[in-house]
Amino acid sequence: MSDWYAELRVERARVVPVAAWRALTARLWPGGRFLRSEPIVGGLGALIDRVVAHDAQGARVTAIARRFPAGGGNGPEEIRQEVETLRVLARCEAPAPRPLWSDPAGEVLGRPALAMTEVPGRALAAALDTEGAALAGRLLARLHRIPGNRMAHVPDPGDLRVQIAAELSGSVPRADDLADRHELHAAIERGAQLVDGQQETFRHDDFHPGNVVRDGPSAAVVDLTWAGRGDPGRDVGYCRLDLALTAVAGTTEAFLAGYREAGGVVPDHLWLYDLLGVLRCLPTPGRWLPSFHEQGRTDLTVDVLEDRARGFIADALARSTASGVQPVSSAANASSPPS
Repeated sequence: MSDWYAELRVERARVVPVAAWRALTARLWPGGRFLRSEPIVGGLGALIDRVVAHDAQGARVTAIARRFPAGGGNGPEEIRQEVETLRVLARCEAPAPRPLWSDPAGEVLGRPALAMTEVPGRALAAALDTEGAALAGRLLARLHRIPGNRMAHVPDPGDLRVQIAAELSGSVPRADDLADRHELHAAIERGAQLVDGQQETFRHDDFHPGNVVRDGPSAAVVDLTWAGRGDPGRDVGYCRLDLALTAVAGTTEAFLAGYREAGGVVPDHLWLYDLLGVLRCLPTPGRWLPSFHEQGRTDLTVDVLEDRARGFIADALARSTASGVQPVSSAANASSPPS
């Protein structure tokens, strides 16, 4: 991620010609006049700009443009999927941006891009507190009420056990790993034995306070690039990891309370989903540090993030041990006749 972030900084320095912004304005507001573009920092997957213009009647209007640099894994098909995801959320009346325009080929802004409405407010991560964390929990529970079959435009992720096996096979130990990846894998394999007929719902797949926009008592979700369908517990565990890393007192508990309050079902074996979230931060959560700093959390350092991640991992592993599930190898040996 750090190498990718360096590439993203280079892309940010690339100036988009005013003529390109004017061409976008003409597509969004025919007869309108482009005023300016304002970069929005904090994201790691796209270049984000607020486009400010006057429409044909002279009224001030805004939209959010997201451009996807080469090498980021977002091509024409991913653009089309995100647009359809935004349409699904609109049909479900979920609090999220509405799609306005897309250019999978990158003909207007020089990169594959899409534009959407701007949701009012500011990123929750910029001023996180327990009230905001509870708000995020309620928002996630609302999103998880969307049935998975509404997201049929994205590939079927398949059975969670199959997903876990694939993720573990691709999770290769490294010398700079924050934690013993073999120990994590063993615990996750034990947890996979507990998964049976999991619920399939809408899944954001990158849900954390940086992707929640708060406006007073309301909140909306943004950055739907990776959204799909699957086990809702994956979103819960991943957000819990983010809250543990930023460590604002009481927010992890408030998030779960808000989630439950709004009808969200917290997984019985939450430690499994916590550890699946951990896999995504390896070899170190320090690779997310630039994004945290852009969100205003300049108090965070690599050492701080790693210390908090170790504590989160230790707690999850302790809960996995308390679950009493045998290691996969032990269970197999117990069921095999002696040779």
